[in-house]
Amino acid sequence: MKYYGAKNEDGCFPLQHFKLKQDDVILELLKRDVGSGYFYCAEFDEVGESSQGGCGQDCKKYQPRNKKSGRCRFHQNTFIGTGQYFKLGNNKLERLNEKV
Repeated sequence: MKYYGAKNEDGCFPLQHFKLKQDDVILELLKRDVGSGYFYCAEFDEVGESSQGGCGQDCKKYQPRNKKSGRCRFHQNTFIGTGQYFKLGNNKLERLNEKV
């Protein structure tokens, strides 16, 4: 699934999120930020640093995905921009050549 970000919104969303708003908007294609050392906690709605140990058994809301141990179910990926910009209008996605 592809994710996009808009300058006037925090976060990344699938294209359908922006189509529902029915506004003309400039979007940037995002990709997973692998190896950055950061994660997004969906439970607390904040970004943390993996090396600080904020996510794990020390957290009161820790819930392993396999119900035994391991990665928490609230531990999500972070995303960065690719530099590819698109204009969404009238439910059509048009690629822009220049950086916005």
